[in-house]
Amino acid sequence: MSQLALNFAGYDQSNKHGVYVDCERLAMPRGKSRAAAEIRIAFVAEGFIFGVSVEMETEWMGGLPSDSCVKYGHVSPSRTDAIKRACDRIEGFCSKTKSKASAAIFAWINATKEAA
Repeated sequence: MSQLALNFAGYDQSNKHGVYVDCERLAMPRGKSRAAAEIRIAFVAEGFIFGVSVEMETEWMGGLPSDSCVKYGHVSPSRTDAIKRACDRIEGFCSKTKSKASAAIFAWINATKEAA
């Protein structure tokens, strides 16, 4: 499909580096804990791709959705499935850390999964 056809079809568009910057963002509200998490979801011709960012005290993991997600088959058939997979990735990261701030992230993940 041409770039013009993708625009008219309602798909998100990547920048010249293949990264989806302007896409849907679900973010954990900042509270008193030193923790933050967000999920970014992009709608592409193949389905839905996602990127996650997590920050807990001194530990950090993150990335935006990109064309490499499609290239390596990390595509979800639905938005709900993409959100659940993103939450699972965040849970995996948080369970490996020993941060007290992870409790706030786990609460946000559970609420996000239920709302999806």
